[in-house]
Amino acid sequence: MSKTYFHDLLGRKWQVQLDAKNLDEIKTQFGVNLSSLVNEPAWLVAAMCTPKAMLVVLLSLSIGFQAVKRKIDPKDFGDSILKDGPTYLAARFTLMHSLAELYPSSRLARILKAEEIPESFLKC
Repeated sequence: MSKTYFHDLLGRKWQVQLDAKNLDEIKTQFGVNLSSLVNEPAWLVAAMCTPKAMLVVLLSLSIGFQAVKRKIDPKDFGDSILKDGPTYLAARFTLMHSLAELYPSSRLARILKAEEIPESFLKC
């Protein structure tokens, strides 16, 4: 079962939707080609963990319209994710699930579907 949303520390629900445009923006702005990493989950985890702020940026690009609509400051958005371990982990997994939905035959998708999450996915 796919999970493409998470709740931040303030209880706000965020729907993560990745598409080709998001992935191009991420690649252009940060040099991270997420689409090439879906078959190398260890590298994907590393890309989303170093630094932790990178996750906030990746999520911001995939949910930006929601934050604008709700008039939420980017710093407040980041604080609502990074200040709590379980929330941060939920946001990371949500981003991974969204990426796996975009690439359903990828190794990442198979790992998440099997629900046998490697320990490396749980730590940064």
